[in-house]
Amino acid sequence: MNSSHNYIADYSQVYNEVPLIPLHYDQVVWLEGAECVTPEVMAATWKPQSAACLNAVLNSRFCTPFYISKLQDAHQQATILREENVDNLISINDKVCPSNIVKMSKGGEAEVRNLDNLIFFTEMAKCDNFGIVLNLSDSLDYLGQYLQEKRARFNSIRLCISAESGTPLATINQETAFQFEDISQHVNRVSQIGDEQKINLVFADLNHSNELSAKRELVSLCITALKLLGDGGMFVCHVCETLTRFSVGLLYIFHHIFDKLTIVKPVMSQLSTPQRFLVCKGFHGDNKHYAAYLEEVLHQLTMLANEGSAFDVVEIVPMQLLYGEQFYTFVKQMNEQLAHVQLQTIVQLENYFLYPDKMPSAEEIFDLREEVTAYLK
Repeated sequence: MNSSHNYIADYSQVYNEVPLIPLHYDQVVWLEGAECVTPEVMAATWKPQSAACLNAVLNSRFCTPFYISKLQDAHQQATILREENVDNLISINDKVCPSNIVKMSKGGEAEVRNLDNLIFFTEMAKCDNFGIVLNLSDSLDYLGQYLQEKRARFNSIRLCISAESGTPLATINQETAFQFEDISQHVNRVSQIGDEQKINLVFADLNHSNELSAKRELVSLCITALKLLGDGGMFVCHVCETLTRFSVGLLYIFHHIFDKLTIVKPVMSQLSTPQRFLVCKGFHGDNKHYAAYLEEVLHQLTMLANEGSAFDVVEIVPMQLLYGEQFYTFVKQMNEQLAHVQLQTIVQLENYFLYPDKMPSAEEIFDLREEVTAYLK
C-alpha cells in the first residue's frame, strides 16, 4: 500500500453495479413503496403460519446458498472468531476496523460523537437526507444523547429490549420514560401514548445476533413504531439477518406502509457481523390494519412461547407475495451484498491473525485513521 491509497473507498467497491457499503447518501439504494393491501384482502388471505422450530438458518430463498454455506464454514473454521482469541480479535480490529478506530481516537469511548459537521438529524427525518445513518456504530445508544445536546425540535423516541429483563424499554433524552412487565402490557401502553402524541422518528435497537430467537422482540418494536409514528414519520431499526420468510415478511409490510425503505450496513459498524439497519421513510398513518395484524402475529408467538411449543411462527405474509420481482430482487441483492462484506471481513481478519506480516504497516494504519476522521467530517 502507499500513502495515496484511499482505504475507506475500498469499502464501497461495486458489486452487481451497487456499492457494497454506501459511503454517501447518493449511493444508497432505496426500494420505493407499493400499494397497500386492503383490510378485506388481508383478512381473507393473510394468516400467521407455524412450523417446527429451527436452530439455525441453513438455507434461504432470499440469498444464494453459496454465501450461507461459506459464512457457516467461516464461523466454524476461523480461528480468530474462537472465544479464546477474543483479545486478538479486538487488538486487530483496533488497528484496521473503522468503528474501532473512531472509538480509540475518542479515548476509548464507545460512541461516535463527531457528528457536528453532518446533516442534522431532524433533516434526516424530514427530507431525503440521512447522512448520519451512514455513520452509525454498532447500536443507536448515542443518538438520543446527541438529539438532546442539539435540542432537537421534533418528537423522537428510542426503543430497545432490556438486556436484564428481556422486556421493552422506551427512552427519551437518555432517560427511561417507561418500562413494562411483559410485551403485551407494552403494546397496550404504547396504544395509549400513540393516541396522545404522534412521533416524527422512532429508532429501535434490536441488538440481537440471531433472527430466529428475536421474533417476539422484533415484532413488538415494529408494532410500537407503527402506533407511535405520525404521517410522514421515519423508522430506523437495528436488526440482525433478514434471511427467513418471517423477517422478509416484516420487510414486505414496511414496503407497503412507507414511501420507501432501505437496508444499510454502515462502514462504521462491525463489518464481520450480520447486523444492519432498516431505514423506512414517509409513514402512511392511515393503515392501522397492518399494526392490528402484527398484534395477531405477536399473540401467536407469545402463546407458542408460553406453551413451550416445539413450533414457531415461520411465515406472516403469503409466500407468493414475497416473490414480487422488484421486492424479491431488492431483498436478495441486499442480503448477498452484506454476506459478501461479512465473509470478506472474516477472511481478512483471519489472515491478519494467522499471518501477522500481512497486517498494515504503522504508516498505513495512520493513513487509515486520517481517512476515517476525514470521512466523519
